[in-house]
Amino acid sequence: MIEVSGLTKRYGNFTAVRDLAFAVRVILLAEIGCGLWWLGGRFEKFDLSAELRP
Repeated sequence: MIEVSGLTKRYGNFTAVRDLAFAVRVILLAEIGCGLWWLGGRFEKFDLSAELRP
């Protein structure tokens, strides 16, 4: 059996997989949030509608 940080020994496979899936989900959501934040900054910087006003 492959041990993942000793979690399988203490709590079982289901808990280890659940905890790792939660960690992966948190990391992916953080990456998506940072990407949207960065992309929003790009759109603010290159706002073409400001150039159309007289």
